[in-house]
Amino acid sequence: MRLAIRFCAGALLSCAAVSASAQVAGPVDPVSTLTEEQVIDRLLAQDPGIRALRTRVDEVGAASVDRTRWPNPSVTVNRESVADTSDTFYLGRQELPLSGRLGLLRDAGRLAIESTEADVRFAIAQRISDLRHAFATLLLAQEQEGALREAVAELDRLVAMLRAREEAGDGSPYDRMRGARALADLQDDLASAGVERTRAQGVLATYLGAGARPDRLVAAGTLQTDAPVPAAEALIEQALAARLDHRARELTSTQFQTERRAAERLRVPVPTLSAGLKRSGMDGARHTGFQVSVDLGVPLFNRGQSAALQAQAQADRARAEAEALRVQIEADVRTAHTTVTLRRAQTEAYRRSVAETAEPLVATARVGYEEGELGILELLDATRQAVDARLRALEASALARRAAIELDRAIGRER
Repeated sequence: MRLAIRFCAGALLSCAAVSASAQVAGPVDPVSTLTEEQVIDRLLAQDPGIRALRTRVDEVGAASVDRTRWPNPSVTVNRESVADTSDTFYLGRQELPLSGRLGLLRDAGRLAIESTEADVRFAIAQRISDLRHAFATLLLAQEQEGALREAVAELDRLVAMLRAREEAGDGSPYDRMRGARALADLQDDLASAGVERTRAQGVLATYLGAGARPDRLVAAGTLQTDAPVPAAEALIEQALAARLDHRARELTSTQFQTERRAAERLRVPVPTLSAGLKRSGMDGARHTGFQVSVDLGVPLFNRGQSAALQAQAQADRARAEAEALRVQIEADVRTAHTTVTLRRAQTEAYRRSVAETAEPLVATARVGYEEGELGILELLDATRQAVDARLRALEASALARRAAIELDRAIGRER
């Protein structure tokens, strides 16, 4: 009885210790199964590179504000004293930028901010496209690993059958060893697929910010993309309207044209208003008066010629870049559209061939082997061909998905 009581007490203490150690260790991190949209949302919320890009807009805005402020006023205090006579002057000076130049600089600053915002959004869209490629790579690695795992399980069952037939005297050791050799090759392929999946998880984790566990990442969804593709001409029009890099070049050209107009306003004389008090004392008597004067700067030597020429050259350069980019966008969209169309047709044709030949080939070879019409080599060859066909079909689907991503990139679709 005492022994039983001690045994129960020891079991309870062991359970308590296990529970405490589990509490100390903490819960196991759950698997992070994420869709493409969820991954993009995390990128936009947590990626420090995107935060760094967005600060460029603030920098340009701050610089634009400084250029459009009024000049600071100046204050002068001057005292003169001779014998019993003293004069004290209190003088304030303010330059009056009434030529309209500051208004033009404000317009140019606004255009610079809009251009920078367009450039930043385009850079973010490029990063999103790179992320989508990484997501597609992980999807492909996962589906290839799954296909190989199923193939290993199928071949393992075949090897077990061959072993059973050998033990029953109906099969040869050669068949069993040949099947085991093919199984070992498939298992090695499965291990390599696991390595590729791990690498793809690591690449995707770099887009998700600090704290992302690569080994816990699972991409949700499939490789197939069946969204309809509009005609190339419609996509070109959409790209020219949506591509933010093209928009940024157009805004930059308009900005520098405004800068040129602002530089030309340097020809307009700028007045400076001076006003103040004068106090004079003589023989104990004090008198107070005022002083007002207007200075007018004469733009005799510097009339903004160089600044206007520079701004015009920058506007011409930006316009030429926009025209060159327009040609490139049209070529990119046509190429991406053709690639998507061909890749989808190729993928669909190969899927049909797998369903019509590769899968039935395995069933036919198995029946032929069981009936003695085919040898083990023919059966294993059919099995391997079916596995290779499945993997190749997955690669074709991944290529079609990547082509769709590149089409989105070409037309300027942000997500």
